[in-house]
Amino acid sequence: MDLQPTLFDATDNRDQVYRSIQQHLSDSRFQVLVALWELGSGSDNDIAAKLGWEINRVTGRRGELAEMLLVEQIGTEPGPYRYPRSIWKVNELQINYFITQQMKEH
Repeated sequence: MDLQPTLFDATDNRDQVYRSIQQHLSDSRFQVLVALWELGSGSDNDIAAKLGWEINRVTGRRGELAEMLLVEQIGTEPGPYRYPRSIWKVNELQINYFITQQMKEH
């Protein structure tokens, strides 16, 4: 049984995925999502460093993406004061579902 390829089966489709998602997210949410995608995984601090943003600007947008299930926590690492820092990654399965649902609605 041949399965339909998803948008994540080829890196050539990354631009198509970006365009499909971008039209449904605010610019700042989209920038955080792409930064995390390019990092592979990382903390809010990693995302802030990549974007050159203040941490408070990142945490809100990443939190919104987490509520949408587009990013997921995959672990923790020690922070500077021994408080754990969450490590995040893009939830590719949910991205595929999100895109599919948006295509059905339009």
